[in-house]
Amino acid sequence: SQFTLYGVLKGNKPDFHVAMPPQKAETFYASLVDRFRRSYSPDCVK
Repeated sequence: SQFTLYGVLKGNKPDFHVAMPPQKAETFYASLVDRFRRSYSPDCVK
């Protein structure tokens, strides 16, 4: 899926140390997808 991650460039590699922890991010992403399904069309949001 296409989703922008929070990161900063550190040299040639992205650094994700200030990003949300994986468990919180998974819950956040699931609620975001649910919100998209409710406001758009459940069949169009996978």
